[in-house]
Amino acid sequence: MTGELYIHKRHNHYVINKTINYKNRIFGHFNTMEEAIFARKILIEHDWDLNEIRKLGNVIEYEEEFLVVTIYKNQLRFLSRFKTRSGAEGNAARVIDEFVKNPFGGKYGIYIYKRNEYFDVRKYIGGNEIHFGIYKTLDDATFARDLLMKYDWDMLSILKDGPVHYSQIHNQYVVVAVFNDKLKLVKFYDEENDAFINAMDDIGNYKKSLNKTGEKYIVPNGNQFAINYYTPDKKHIYFGSFAEKIDAITVRDILIENDWDLSKIDENRIYEMNDFFWKLHIFEGIIKVVGKYTTVYCAENDFKNLSHVTLEDLYDPNNQYSKVNKHITKKWGNFWIRKKIDGEDQFLGPYGSRQEAIDARDYYESTGWKVDRDHNSIFSQEGEEDIFSDIVSNLSMWQKIIYDTIVRIDKVEFTFDDLINHSYLKRYKSGNNFEEKVKKYLNELVKLGLVLDLGENHYLREFN
Repeated sequence: MTGELYIHKRHNHYVINKTINYKNRIFGHFNTMEEAIFARKILIEHDWDLNEIRKLGNVIEYEEEFLVVTIYKNQLRFLSRFKTRSGAEGNAARVIDEFVKNPFGGKYGIYIYKRNEYFDVRKYIGGNEIHFGIYKTLDDATFARDLLMKYDWDMLSILKDGPVHYSQIHNQYVVVAVFNDKLKLVKFYDEENDAFINAMDDIGNYKKSLNKTGEKYIVPNGNQFAINYYTPDKKHIYFGSFAEKIDAITVRDILIENDWDLSKIDENRIYEMNDFFWKLHIFEGIIKVVGKYTTVYCAENDFKNLSHVTLEDLYDPNNQYSKVNKHITKKWGNFWIRKKIDGEDQFLGPYGSRQEAIDARDYYESTGWKVDRDHNSIFSQEGEEDIFSDIVSNLSMWQKIIYDTIVRIDKVEFTFDDLINHSYLKRYKSGNNFEEKVKKYLNELVKLGLVLDLGENHYLREFN
């Protein structure tokens, strides 16, 4: 605790959180107590309405300096300080643009993930993870990401503006196209005129290089997916057929990594690719997938082989094997990321929505779970007490009475009768609507995540 209302210290930074409509909300993370106090003043003056704060603009005067500020993921962010207002206003757009593209200070930037030797651009939209393309270099992926953000992730709008777009990163003109719902960088030109003259031919030739599966080197083979490869001297090599498209894609990617040389593929190795751990077997030049697992432990112990899981399953949020909800948990009315880091079970967060938690989870996965403890709320299982005590300290009078009564009930699972008839609660009994009042504040504790409603007036205490 800091002694300052709504402000809590998390490692080396300060968090502002407040319960609104029975839900604990985070309003921002700040480097110093002074900045947090200033941010709290702004929030209180505008009745905690971020839309009203947006009307202030992106430059705010603070201690004879000028702050560049923005609202990001429903949180107030202080980005940079300038000595003059003109300096802040002149640099605000650049500072905010750089922050939005890399809000966590990651190695690759937001929405870009390292995938073996390639870079994957993907984003959750409407609860579904959308893959926009895989690129050979970080510069290519950054250009694609920036172009998608510029057009609000609408690839149709990109095409409506024409097939040629300038890349400041490459200092070249890029012919772009969309195939199989992926943004493709077809060809680069130094001269804009050359790009426009050749664009349609380039796109046509690229389209001819694709086959019916939408994946290079993978072709339909009855109800399966076959991998066919032609050597530079046009010799055809067949590497096998697979029941699931994700299996064919993975084997194809492993072959590419090994220059299509089977002798370089290690059958004793567990390959971590495309969100699974894989075991392969080679017999007479044909590759077989003999194991597909969700964790390296399962792969090492041949436990829970998921060879039946399809590519669609992997990205279906309603499927138990989906990666969408991986590491996401709901606790105390907020969403958290729960992951073993450095051998210790830890929570990262909190996040006001599942989507915010998913976005952060994807970022941490892209960095190999290298968490900046100075700038992120992170605590171990032993440290849950800190967050829990913050929530309890902000309970209203009647919420606290109900909470204190539950503490005194000598069992984790209890009924409404256990609560209403407890001697401690009876001290506060008054009026004819006492039971309704108890029910109301008990439900508020449920919304805060302190109590779980099991139905039929049975409840479970969610704290020790």
